[in-house]
Amino acid sequence: AEPDKQAPVYPVQQVLLPGNKLVSELYLRVTSGYAEYDDEQLVVDKDTKVSFNSYFNSFYESYWVACTGLASIQLAIEFSGEVLIEIYRDALHMGCNRIDWKKVKSRELSVSTINIPLVTSGGAGMGGFHTSGRIFFDVTAGKKTTIKSMRFQTTMAPRNRPMLTLGICTFNREPYLYKNLVELEKFAEETHSIAEIILVNQGEKFISDDLQTLVRDSGNIRLIEQENLGGCGGFTRTMYESLATEGASHHVLMDDDAEIDVRVLANLEYFLSHLTKDIVVGGHMLDLFQPWMLYEAGAMVRPNSRIKALHSNIDLRRIDALQPFQRFHVSDYNAWWFCAIPIAHIKAADFPAPIFIRGDDMEYGVRLQEMGVNTVAMPGIAVWHEPFYAKAGGWQVYYDYRNRMIMAAMYPHRFKMESPGMMTWAFFRALALHNYQEAALITMAMVDFLAGPGLFDEGADTLHTRVSALAKTYAPKTVGARRGFGNVNAREMPKARIKLFSLIVRRLVTVFVTGGRAKRSPLLCMDRHATIATIGNFPYVKTNGLNTYRLLYEPDRSRLNRLLWKGLLVLRDYRTHREGASSQWRGKMSYLRGRDSWEQIFRKGLAQTEVENQVE
Repeated sequence: AEPDKQAPVYPVQQVLLPGNKLVSELYLRVTSGYAEYDDEQLVVDKDTKVSFNSYFNSFYESYWVACTGLASIQLAIEFSGEVLIEIYRDALHMGCNRIDWKKVKSRELSVSTINIPLVTSGGAGMGGFHTSGRIFFDVTAGKKTTIKSMRFQTTMAPRNRPMLTLGICTFNREPYLYKNLVELEKFAEETHSIAEIILVNQGEKFISDDLQTLVRDSGNIRLIEQENLGGCGGFTRTMYESLATEGASHHVLMDDDAEIDVRVLANLEYFLSHLTKDIVVGGHMLDLFQPWMLYEAGAMVRPNSRIKALHSNIDLRRIDALQPFQRFHVSDYNAWWFCAIPIAHIKAADFPAPIFIRGDDMEYGVRLQEMGVNTVAMPGIAVWHEPFYAKAGGWQVYYDYRNRMIMAAMYPHRFKMESPGMMTWAFFRALALHNYQEAALITMAMVDFLAGPGLFDEGADTLHTRVSALAKTYAPKTVGARRGFGNVNAREMPKARIKLFSLIVRRLVTVFVTGGRAKRSPLLCMDRHATIATIGNFPYVKTNGLNTYRLLYEPDRSRLNRLLWKGLLVLRDYRTHREGASSQWRGKMSYLRGRDSWEQIFRKGLAQTEVENQVE
């Protein structure tokens, strides 16, 4: 009789060794003894214990059980030496328990496996009520040991064969872009699982010789140059192009300035290959400035269309940091710093609304959700991105307000339109804080929303030029990090509406009476203290905890007078005509999100780019 053949195994998740020791605790912890490692191998001294109870190397059982048909997995370790392997499950209501262990030794490089049944349904049993959670393992060396590779695997054949296209839109971020493309190109060559990297450049032509050479010589990168249509137009172009890529199953949207450990792409593919339903799989955002901090793990959208980030501001080095991921959950959407969307759903849902920037990913996620498509922000799949607290306001304020109004018009059954009272408060609050830029942009946002969908006939780049010009006109000055500023005396905001109203009136009247020429040196104000209770008739410099910006705001009677009267007229119009404008937006949005509309936008942008090239 022939010997039994070993059952084939299929990768589920690669266990990653840290390439950057600054974030090593997101991959592993040396809890005792001494170990050396790089992204190729781990060398462990005798009696050293290494724990993979970490963000990137946990196996998030509850997510796999909810989204795939897996009933069991194996941990496979390729090593030489002697190690004790201990498997743990950390589950809601059950705590953290060791569920299996095995001591293995080998003089030569060999592979040892340990089987791990998954909890596929809850039920009472020995120890209490069993639920799926998060699985991790520790290894302890009995003698000096070299570990070459580790992975979770399964004997269940994959259901799907994912083939990815990557969509990156860029705008004058060459250093970031080049670094990412080098890694993505290497990954594409090694794995052959990326059909195409679609790169849409909306900025200046590349000037870096290295970047030009990389793009020119790559067989994986396709460069498209178009006018600046914002992040929305850039990402939409990649989605549009991905539909024609033969064999592609998923389109991965990724910011040009996000930093990625490209090995998570392989783990993404393994997850996609076992899915029982075509869902959107998003990556978490880690804080680039504090790279061990989780900034956002998916988000929910409140009834007022404001975003509630999930699991934000978590230090992933903490031993209890991963408790939020013991239990599977879905998000309303995942931002497009890293997000994998099934191409079949792009065909069914059409494209994003042409809103330039701020909210295109949110609206698209909500649209897919209403089609019955879930978005899962998958733990262990993440990129590092510059945190949004590093920048203050600017022209983005216009898009925030205008696009929230459009969003509410598109989904009246789900989101509340910005009320006249709310817009009045936002406008007068900005004036009282001497933030004339924000007041001007709020006014423009209302005017343009009331203009209806005909606004987009103007062209995205032309419209953005107008927005940028207004923002520049009223922009606060940037001041250097010199010393000598006194600090504001932070005061508590009154809670009664009548007190808030009287406080704003007092602030504005004081500027009118004095002319805004208070003979005082600016005071330093942390962003969280910049309230109408704290800020009076004096200049101040607003900054944040990391001191990434220092902006000078000064009272100015002429600016206040000009903006106040225009704003009052616009607020009157908004109160009267917002419902009619909402109806217009709602009626035209199906066309604006469709292929014909976007093809027209792309053709117009191409013509404009060709004219500019001829002028050059």
